[in-house]
Amino acid sequence: MNTTVEAEPRLKTYRFKVEDYHRMAEANVFGKGARVELIDGEIIEMSPINSPHADCVDRLNEWFILNFHKKAIIRAQNPITLNEYSEPEPDLALWMRSLVRRCCKGLTSFRRSSLPEICQAYKITPRPGIHAQT
Repeated sequence: MNTTVEAEPRLKTYRFKVEDYHRMAEANVFGKGARVELIDGEIIEMSPINSPHADCVDRLNEWFILNFHKKAIIRAQNPITLNEYSEPEPDLALWMRSLVRRCCKGLTSFRRSSLPEICQAYKITPRPGIHAQT
């Protein structure tokens, strides 16, 4: 028996720019309160923020404020335009002041998926269940 399997046609994808993403958000394309971010031209749904997750972000934010006061700008859960195709919303971002003054690219950000490891590394004990997709 000779069976031929045809490959499905490959669909074209569209890579969105930050300006497109902003216009779509202003037009309420994603819906009120939608949690999305733009990563490499793709609009990615973000996981909801649950209490353990928020607790860990709050504790880390406090730790960063205490340890990086006057050395860094600490941003919590705010969008950061990295290039024309990416505007992630990291849980925490540190903008090192010395690098910001020189070139405005001194960004270190911590993605949701790394929060459990960071909490563990700094002996911060979040409640069980912290999980989020990248």
